Amino acid sequence: MVLAVWDSSDAMPQARPVVELEPEDLDLSPANFDNNGGWGLPLVEALACQSGVTRTQPHGKWVWARLKC
Repeated sequence: MVLAVWDSSDAMPQARPVVELEPEDLDLSPANFDNNGGWGLPLVEALACQSGVTRTQPHGKWVWARLKC
């Protein structure tokens, strides 16, 4: 099974260093609710047997992961 998500940004995904988080570490205020992300790539790397990025023209990219090899 392959999962893929298209993203309009030309920036390549970059994994953050993995750190232990507790719920109180997140800022869930309305002003910062969307600034708590960026943890998807480590999850994909842990669950997928293969993953990658395919750029699209004129901009954007597909980020994909194969979950079963």
